[in-house]
Parts: sequence; structure tokens; C-alpha cells
Amino acid sequence: MFGGVGRREDRKKSNSKKANTSSTTSVVLDSNGVPIDFSRKSIEELAQGFTSLLYALGETNDEDETADDIAEDIFLAFQDAKIKQKRKSQNK
Repeated sequence: MFGGVGRREDRKKSNSKKANTSSTTSVVLDSNGVPIDFSRKSIEELAQGFTSLLYALGETNDEDETADDIAEDIFLAFQDAKIKQKRKSQNK
């Protein structure tokens, strides 16, 4: 993606996670005790905006695939953050 650096190898390893997240529609994270809902649609819209910038900068030729990859990466990161928040709250 950026500067010609791709992470295809990492994505291949996480294909099993992708199958599990495709049916999930949102992730709810807590910020100072306030739940924030991140819907898959809003994440996809954000990723499309990033991809438009990447295309304009000449970093990608395939906007749709890049947007899907970015959205999936963000969604997985939010899911990981949710798991860490749960563990942290259980340890208190």
C-alpha cells in the first residue's frame, strides 16, 4: 500500500479470521465508560475515503480491493481492541 509496501502475506494468514468477521455488523468499544458503536458500513465508508487518497497519490490501481482490505484491517483491529478491553476489565 504505502510506499509500495504490501501485506499480502499477513492477510493470507488471517483468512480464517476474515471468515468469522464477514457476518459481524459492528464492534462496540468503551471510551471512558461510554460505549461507541463502529458499524461495518461506516468503516467501509472511511476505507473508501482512504482509498481515494491512495489512488490520487498513485499508491493503488485497484480502489475496490484496496478499500475492502483496509476496511477488513480496521474492523479486525477494532475487534482485537474489544477483546483486550474485555480481558482488562475482567482482571480488575
